[in-house]
Amino acid sequence: MIKDCFVKNNQDETKMRKSDLKNSTSLKQNTDSQKKNCSIVSSTTSLKVDQDIQESGLFIKAMVNGTQCNLLLDTGVTLTILSDQLYAELDKTGKIGLSPVTQRIVGADGAPLTVQGKGLFCIRLGSQEFTTQAVIANIKADGIIGLDFLQTNQCLVDVCKTKMYVHGVEHELELQGNIGCFRVSLCENISIPPRSEMVCPGRVLDLPKLPQIPLLIEPYAKFQDSGRALVARFLVNSSGKVAVRLMNISSQSQTIFKNTVIGLTSPVREIILPEKEGIVNNVMPGENKETLPEHLNDLFDRTKTDLSEEQATKVKSILIKFSQIFSKSKDDFGRTSLIKHRINTEGEKPTKQPPRRLPHHAAEFVDQEVKNMIDKGIVEPSSSP
Repeated sequence: MIKDCFVKNNQDETKMRKSDLKNSTSLKQNTDSQKKNCSIVSSTTSLKVDQDIQESGLFIKAMVNGTQCNLLLDTGVTLTILSDQLYAELDKTGKIGLSPVTQRIVGADGAPLTVQGKGLFCIRLGSQEFTTQAVIANIKADGIIGLDFLQTNQCLVDVCKTKMYVHGVEHELELQGNIGCFRVSLCENISIPPRSEMVCPGRVLDLPKLPQIPLLIEPYAKFQDSGRALVARFLVNSSGKVAVRLMNISSQSQTIFKNTVIGLTSPVREIILPEKEGIVNNVMPGENKETLPEHLNDLFDRTKTDLSEEQATKVKSILIKFSQIFSKSKDDFGRTSLIKHRINTEGEKPTKQPPRRLPHHAAEFVDQEVKNMIDKGIVEPSSSP
């Protein structure tokens, strides 16, 4: 769960403040073993989130007029398009005549493309050759195989197996580029008890294969606004399924059904550790660079005397994981704002009693204890009658 972090991309830097992440606060209680794939990130950790400006998607290796290139498959594009850079390379080997294009062509962002013209090109996929018309425009990819080529040549794209069949001939596809931001849904029905936290299995939608890099899980705004549960921001290892931390802060159980979209995920390319001493939580998933807090050293030393080395290592790991629940001193008291204490008087009127006189020898001790409790914030001065 990220308390306060910097999320960086190639275009800007945005700081997530603690006030923006208040809904990510979780109860300090134990959950199940699925937390082993989760990493807490400290307040000064910087995350480089993959938001590459290059095109991402399924590509196929091809030869266009004898020049090797990677072509992007896109069923949302009606025309096959080649980049102006690829055309410049082709033009070196022989002049390729272009005819003007009268229609206006826009990109996925709605901005118009700069079009040089259209012409006939020889596209070779493996042992198959096709002569097709393509438009030359300023696109980032080498080229885009559009719906015209896919329909004309009876192409069948298998996204799960990353393969394409052209007139029945199989061709390998390759997932390139960085995945953007994808939805995360639950794998099963869950019921969260009142004021409790759970780690639940989720899966990333719209993605054929998870990258073998850490993923940043964030809340899905629509689910968060429903008020059923809070979704923590935190890092997970990508291993088929992803763990999602949910918290129910209400006084009633909350049931969330399978396939409910609860979060969004983006890949994290790098975690930049701050050059400070004493920071122990900012590590990559799978690493353990944490140290035992000083106030638990005595407890650990007394505990490990009758334990094997393996058992002592496990105990140390547990103490580090739950170090926040141990008081650092006799004056270290825990507090919560989730529950408020009420004294039910059942309609009875307040009573008034005269103060009891203290023995003279105890007055100094009582004054000192009251002062200590005021200094620690346990009590506060009262002006009631």
